[in-house]
Amino acid sequence: MVVRTNPDALVKALRSYGEDAVADRVGELAGAELEEIGTHAAELALLSDPSGSNRRMSLAKALALAAVAAIEGTQRPLTLSRRRPGSVRRPKPSIGAPLTTTDERPRDVFQAACVQVAERFAPAGYTYSRSGPHMTRKTAANRYEIAFLSSQYNKPGIHAAMNIFATVTSTTVRRWHTKRGIEHDGAIAGGNLGNLRNPPRWLEWNLADPVGRPTQIDQACATIEELAHPLFDLFDDHDEVARRIAAGSVPQFHGTVNIIAWCVANGYEETAIMYGRRLIDKHPDAGSYRERIALFENTSGLFPRSGIADDLAYAATVYRIRFD
Repeated sequence: MVVRTNPDALVKALRSYGEDAVADRVGELAGAELEEIGTHAAELALLSDPSGSNRRMSLAKALALAAVAAIEGTQRPLTLSRRRPGSVRRPKPSIGAPLTTTDERPRDVFQAACVQVAERFAPAGYTYSRSGPHMTRKTAANRYEIAFLSSQYNKPGIHAAMNIFATVTSTTVRRWHTKRGIEHDGAIAGGNLGNLRNPPRWLEWNLADPVGRPTQIDQACATIEELAHPLFDLFDDHDEVARRIAAGSVPQFHGTVNIIAWCVANGYEETAIMYGRRLIDKHPDAGSYRERIALFENTSGLFPRSGIADDLAYAATVYRIRFD
């Protein structure tokens, strides 16, 4: 399961569980940290709810727990074990009067727009697939994907959403893990295009209005050029990626473990160690990773991770490196 999040969703999840002080700090998070929170939330959502309900943890609670761990540097119970009464469970788009009277189905509008976007990027070497839908471009080391998603809140003439995600999949990382019998699909970086900005801001295009639709499609294509392509170009230059990691400017990786995985698979082990030490200096509790190593060794790395210390312990176990 993949959890994609944005600052607004995190703030609502945190406030619903009484974490107002942490919610006030969400604006400090970079895009890569949002992706890391989504990764941790996906793992936590597979666990039983710690409140003792014998049900799986809700996604809102998993997001809140993951955000607390990322912002405070350590995992702890939430202030409230259950949501505040009246908490909003999921934000819906503002639905007012129809933008236009139309019989167009949002699904058809969305799929047609995806085809138009893909046609514009075909000369750049992208191949479009209706499954997903998504378009991809491959190099010797990486696979670059632009994926299109819509919304369950679509309504004819009012809302026909297009969300766009950019993903870097490293062939080198995938092969490194496959040779050692470790599951990893190679997806290491990216996110919603808005999360590639600094500061991050969720981006969505509304295709419902036939008159304004061409402009929305133009804006979506321009944003791909502005935000996705620089990320893809960066990952074509391994030395530059490693330099940025060493400097602490992490280019939209999916969390700590994938940063270290990329470094090790591409021959930058010293950079991985330097990055781990930087985390320990920034988050003193991360130094407890040493005590967590035995846990991951005893569970073959399958124990759910819930903070920086767990990430470093997992990395130390799988990649056989130490950050001391």
